[in-house]
Amino acid sequence: MHTEMIREMKVATMLCISMVVAAGCATERNIPERKKSEEFAAYLETCRDILQEVGEEGHIPASATTEEFSSRYEIVYADSRYVSYRAEEYWYRGGAHGSTTVTVLTIDRKTGREMTLEDFIPKEKHAALQRALRTGAIQKLGGEERLLDEVNVIDNFYVAADGLHFIYNQYEIAAYAYGQIEVVIQPDKL
Repeated sequence: MHTEMIREMKVATMLCISMVVAAGCATERNIPERKKSEEFAAYLETCRDILQEVGEEGHIPASATTEEFSSRYEIVYADSRYVSYRAEEYWYRGGAHGSTTVTVLTIDRKTGREMTLEDFIPKEKHAALQRALRTGAIQKLGGEERLLDEVNVIDNFYVAADGLHFIYNQYEIAAYAYGQIEVVIQPDKL
């Protein structure tokens, strides 16, 4: 499946989860007034369909002898303005070990819009952001020599009370053994 299509499916699933799981979100009163009751009902039905396709407890059936796939979705932060999500997907298709990919995002509770990096840090500060991410990754890894690749500005981040959390997946900047590297940046300090 194309990477962008997979991301869109994750975003749709996480938005559905926000409507069904997040406190106070799964009511028609939280939908902008321009939405009609029929649209809300259709939306919830779509959410149920997506969640049922995933299967019980986030597991998608695969061959028990050669492949394994599981996923887990959770809300990692919520306040009156934002809801942040984490999707963790694990798959094994043979070989020495499986692979885990973490995708995170933040949604504006009032508009339902996925927040972008530019909503928090203007493009003219991205060079400073890249330096801060590199410094944070080196600290997490315990040394610059453990970096396998350049630490770039990425879209895989979420909002929390202590700042923006950037998640680098296995092999993106360091060896598999280090797992996901999470760097927290406070935009006002750039």
